[in-house]
This record gives sequence, C-alpha cells and structure tokens, in this order.
Amino acid sequence: MLRDLLYAFRTFRQSPAFTAVVVLSIAIGIAANATVFSMVNGLLFGTLPVEEPEWLVTFNSGRTFSYPDYVDYREQGRSVFEDVAAHLILMPASVGGRGEPERVWGQLVGGNYFSVVRVRPALGRGILPEEAATPGRDPVVVLSDSLWRRRFGADPGILGRTILLNGMQFTVVGVTPRGYTGTDRGLIAEFWAPLSMLKQLMPDFGSEDIMMARGTQWLTLHGRLKPGVSSAAAVTAVNVIKRRIDDTYFKNDEHRRKRTLTIDKAGVLMDGMESGVVGLLTVLLVVSGLVLLIACANVANVLLARATGRQKEIAIRLSIGAGRWRLIRQLLTESVLLACAGAIGGFVLAWWAARGLSRLSLPLPIPITFDFTPDLRVMAFTAALAVLTGILFGLAPAIRATRPTLTGALKGDSVVFGKRRRFSLRNGLVIVQVA
Repeated sequence: MLRDLLYAFRTFRQSPAFTAVVVLSIAIGIAANATVFSMVNGLLFGTLPVEEPEWLVTFNSGRTFSYPDYVDYREQGRSVFEDVAAHLILMPASVGGRGEPERVWGQLVGGNYFSVVRVRPALGRGILPEEAATPGRDPVVVLSDSLWRRRFGADPGILGRTILLNGMQFTVVGVTPRGYTGTDRGLIAEFWAPLSMLKQLMPDFGSEDIMMARGTQWLTLHGRLKPGVSSAAAVTAVNVIKRRIDDTYFKNDEHRRKRTLTIDKAGVLMDGMESGVVGLLTVLLVVSGLVLLIACANVANVLLARATGRQKEIAIRLSIGAGRWRLIRQLLTESVLLACAGAIGGFVLAWWAARGLSRLSLPLPIPITFDFTPDLRVMAFTAALAVLTGILFGLAPAIRATRPTLTGALKGDSVVFGKRRRFSLRNGLVIVQVA
C-alpha cells in the first residue's frame, strides 16, 4: 500500500494540470455535501454546552405543561430522574440601568434549573430554590455572557448590582459561560429570572391564578436521568404519571388523554419545527448528492481519457506478470488519494460556507440563530465521503483501463477498449451528467 501511495504521488507530480482539475471538481462536490451536513449536524445532532448532556432530556407531549403538572412530574418521577426543572421558553424584557433601554429576550426558570441543566456560571451563581419559591419576593437575575459584555462592558463588578428589567430593579447574581444561550436549540436567551417573578415581569399573563391553574400550559420541562436509567424506562414512568394526572383532572378531555409523552434528548428543535426542517434538509442532501454525482462523472470521464495515455504502461505491466487486481488496486489508490485531496479543499470551503450561514440574521421578531460550524462529526463524514467518492469515480475507469487490447497497446495504437465498446462507458457517464 505504501508503494502504491508513493507511486501515486510521483504520477500526480508529473501531471499537475490533471491533478488540479480532479481535485477542484471533487472539492466542489464534497464542499456542497459537507456544508449541508454541517446544517444537519447543527440542527439535529449538536450537543448542548452543559455537563453530561447525554443524561439531560426534555419532556415532549406536543404541548407545554402547567406549573401543577411540573410539580407532579418532579415529585413522582424521582425513581428515574435526579430532578426535573421547568422554564418559560422565551419572554421579552426591556433592560435598563446603563445607557438607553434595550429589548432583550430571556427565560423564567425554576430554582433548580441550573443544577438540573448543570451549567456553572462563569461569575457568581445560579438562581437558588428559595428564590423561586415565593411569588414576587426575590428579584434576582442571571445574565448571559453576551449581554454582560455588550451591555455592561464585561464589568467583573456586576455581581450584586441592580439593573432594570421592565422597569423593576433586579439584582445580578451570576453570568453564564460564554456560548450558553439556553437549552432550546436555535433560541437565544440573554437572561434568566425566577419563575416566581412571572407576575412582575409579565403582568398581563402572570396572575397567581393563572400560574397555579392546572389547565394553563406554559412551561417546558427538562429532566436529568439517573445513571443507568434508559430513556424507555423514563418514558414508561412519565406516562404512568400522566395517566394519574389525566384520570384525576382531565377525565372528559379525550384529546389530551390520547396523547402520550415522549422523552427526547435535550436541545431538540421546538415542537412543530422538526418535521419541516428534516424535510428541507433531506431535499438539500439529495441536491448536494446530485452535485457530487456530477463531479464524480466528470472525474470518471477525465480518468478514462487519461487511461488512453497510460495504455502502454498498463499493457507492459500486464505482459510482465502484474495481476489485473493488483493494477486495479493501484488505480483505486490513486483515485482515493485524489478524493482525499479534494476532501481537504472541500472541508475548508464547507467551513467558510457554514460559518457564513451561522452569521445570517433572520428577519424574525424573536432571536433565532444556529451554529453550523463543522466539528469532528462533520470531519468524519467528510473523510468517509472522500473514500466512498474515490471508489465511486475510480472503480469503473480502473476496471476498464486494465482490459486493454495488449497487442495494439504494446504497439502504441490508440484503441484501448476494443472498437465496438470504445466510448460506451463515456457515453453512459455523459447521460448521467445530463440527467
């Protein structure tokens, strides 16, 4: 294999124009696929920047949950969960206290939110359980790193200071680590205040009756599984609790009773978005796959043309005893090496494209952003795609090139593959490209 690689390097050094054309063609095709896969990775497979994210799950019933439901799931789910936390997914607020007021978006969270999610503030602490226990008593707030830097100049003395949220004074008790914007993928939260401050921050929504009403669904629930507890066991446990709640409070609500609870990995897309996003990404993957297929057809045609110039070399090696499969291995090594070189260029192009897509600002009333920056998963995908691509565009030309007419090839004749079938493979590749 090492000799095959060294021979391939020498061959490519002697044909720089050929090498450049092939590498560029493959780089474009792989860049398109790696960019789309970066989007798939960022939207569906990314990992939250929290400790032990594999044990953090979110409750999904197609709807949010009421505060009394949250209390029941937390108290009755201790056999499978270390704890269950609740938060209001997003709320607007005007932040003041320094310069002109600014509209930002944040979350109301329970007192155990930061311990369940396991986010350690970069400064100060999170919200304590007692601070979320009594309505209106503890106006404290945790700021995001971006809000702290943008609004308060990264002042390390921010802890203990008061800022204005919707005209009310809140004491800053902590700042989250850089990059943490909550557990709801795509949404940007820039502050976290206790659930007990609902009425003060959202007076039109936050009456005590609404907060404690069993039928008012407004909270998202996260749970941290106990070590060794499977998602299947957690699903069974939460659905037992759901049936108890339904049998006690919603006997006549058949629509609610028919719904089942699922347990998803925390950080999934918002309810209702995933099916549409999956459909869009599937279309993009198919289109980028067709781009790569065209690139492979281009390169296969180039390799077939190049085989004409190498017919005498191949015929001589066959005549002196080289096995056909040995030559096919040599030619496949060359094609895979070309694909790997193209993959390196394609990954660089995909990195630029994905970073650019991540910076796009959507014209929406709520802050939404996604991080499509390629990571190790995208790198592994690109490497696997390079090997597959090298075999795909190299196998047919390698098989055809190792079946020359020996007598004619040794004499230097231009006919390599036989008169009747000389252009059949090339014509097939052109048909694929046009299609």
